Amino acid sequence: MYHIMKLIQIKGSVYPDGAIMKMAEYFVKFRGLQSVLHKIHHRNIRMVCYHMVKDVSTSYYPPNITTDVFREQIRYLKNNYEIISVKEALERIKQGDKLHRALSITTDDGFAEDYSVTAPILAEEKVTATFFVTSNCLDNKQLMWRNKVMHIQNKLEPAKLYSMMNRLAREFRLAAPAGTKDLLTWSYFDWSMQHKEMLSDRLWEMAGLEPISEWLTENRPYLTVGQIKELQHNGFHIGAHTKTHPFCDRLSYAELKEEVLGSIDHLSSTLQSNIDVLAYPFGARPTHEMEQRLIREHADKISGLFGLQYSISNKRNPYAWDRDTMPANYNQSVLKLSVMGIKRKLLKTIGMLHAVFFVANIV
Repeated sequence: MYHIMKLIQIKGSVYPDGAIMKMAEYFVKFRGLQSVLHKIHHRNIRMVCYHMVKDVSTSYYPPNITTDVFREQIRYLKNNYEIISVKEALERIKQGDKLHRALSITTDDGFAEDYSVTAPILAEEKVTATFFVTSNCLDNKQLMWRNKVMHIQNKLEPAKLYSMMNRLAREFRLAAPAGTKDLLTWSYFDWSMQHKEMLSDRLWEMAGLEPISEWLTENRPYLTVGQIKELQHNGFHIGAHTKTHPFCDRLSYAELKEEVLGSIDHLSSTLQSNIDVLAYPFGARPTHEMEQRLIREHADKISGLFGLQYSISNKRNPYAWDRDTMPANYNQSVLKLSVMGIKRKLLKTIGMLHAVFFVANIV
């Protein structure tokens, strides 16, 4: 319990990786305690998020969750939750049914490994999932800007890369990258979403890499329409992940509408099926006012909007559901699934108490 209380004291992963690993290794031995903690926050649906399950790293995405860890995590989830698709969760909400002990497995971006690796393991374990697809990348027609940036960062020497970053900053009048800021971080915080494609394309050109179209033909990182239709035929659920994977909290309303509805409409038309849920890239929700306007004006097309945050309440409103990212380490995933629900409730309670004391002091 000491380790649990120490974890509750902080918000986010503040402890060094080694301390978290030791804590997780210690905690995973106490299955009885895990069971008790799960029951406390089993009342509402939980959602977990993966990106790429693969045994080797790629140049365009960070280190992945291995197939062995993924399989072990899925078996743990099966033993502690009723695994249902997002589609079934929405149907239960509409029917007024409870979502006690329910959990949905999701993946983001629409990588080809959803078809070749993730889905076969899920099928072996007899569980389903929802795959959120970045629609402009469908059939490998485009390389998502984030994947371009990661590939460039992994292919170039640091000195050459830093020189290119400064050159790009001068050309486009961007904030110069700080000495310790890598390309990925710089692009996240200092690039506008309106120019992300142009900037990543220009950087690719500066790097002297093969044409993106040739790279896509050779590597084929994303799902094809045929693969998605086969996934649907095998009982998996498909959702939208915007058109170009922007930070949606940095868009105008017109841009947000184009990213969300453009993705939903394109996938629905291409797949000839009703795609009506969307997961925000990076979990970055737009402002409350913009999101409510989107829901109000287009509730006929959108049944759920999902974030990727750590203050999860997930009650009966699917427009406000959030998901947990799954760690690449099994023990850490057990710790996160068991403890985080309690931690969130305590943090929320502490926050409310702080607010009460603040008001009391003013009065």
